[in-house]
Amino acid sequence: MNVDVKSYKETLEQIWDKVVTVLGPMTTAVILKKVIYKSQDKYYFLNQLKINEEGINFDSLKIKNKEELQQGFESLINNLCDILTNLTGDVLIKQIKGEINKVYGGG
Repeated sequence: MNVDVKSYKETLEQIWDKVVTVLGPMTTAVILKKVIYKSQDKYYFLNQLKINEEGINFDSLKIKNKEELQQGFESLINNLCDILTNLTGDVLIKQIKGEINKVYGGG
């Protein structure tokens, strides 16, 4: 049985919507693919996410361990924040702060 990924899905979709308005769909997709690539060695299940210019598809995501799911998404968010900070300073980080807090249990 797979753990519930609904909250992570909703959070990443909200982050996508905010980032894509600034960087565009192609750049956002490339960044998320890079973020997944950086995290996939330790959290293989992240490679099951399908990213394209239309967004993130979770249909293939299969994971049974809730702790691993949380750690994987925390890693994904950390890597995403690093890249976005390098690209835009704190401009995008300020816009997605609420979504980031959801991943870390603060929202």
